[in-house]
Order: sequence, then C-alpha cells, then structure tokens
Amino acid sequence: MSNTEIVSKCSIANQVTSEGISLKDDKTWKSPPGGWLTVQSGIWVQDSVAGVALKDNAGGAIAFMTGLIFDTANENDTGVFRFDAGGDAGSWKVVATVP
Repeated sequence: MSNTEIVSKCSIANQVTSEGISLKDDKTWKSPPGGWLTVQSGIWVQDSVAGVALKDNAGGAIAFMTGLIFDTANENDTGVFRFDAGGDAGSWKVVATVP
C-alpha cells in the first residue's frame, strides 16, 4: 500500500537542529516556520529511484532527499539530504508514515 504522508527529520552539518519535513501524496511538502530551510512549503518530485527533489512552488530547487521513494518509504528509512542553498549535505530519516 502506498503512503499518503511521510514525516521526516533532516539535518545538515552546519545546523544544530533538525528540520522536520512532511511530504503528502498530493506532491506538496511543508516544514514548520523558524527552521533553517529557506522555504517552508512547496512541491516535491520523485526522481525515479534516485530520490525526492524538494522545490518551491515555482519549481526552484530547494533540496534533494537521496534514496527516498515516497510510495514505499518506511519508518526509520534513511539517506543523504542535500540542501541546495549553500550545497550542504546531511541526512534524512523517516520518523512516521501514514498509509
């Protein structure tokens, strides 16, 4: 069964706190205000099995979650998080899924 929502925690090297990101099956994503992401919501695109690209609402690149496959993601899945603003790399982890 496919997911309808995935909740993840993302971190990068130069930030002390993690950023929460929620992806929904309508191809939208959001994160709470006040974090280090430059944009708090937008659209996401599945790039085959390479991962998920987070974009702003105009389609501009925000970040890439390497290895994340929305439909088959499970709690505790992990991968590399690449933050396009500054080129920082870190990690992502699925903390919850909603079927």
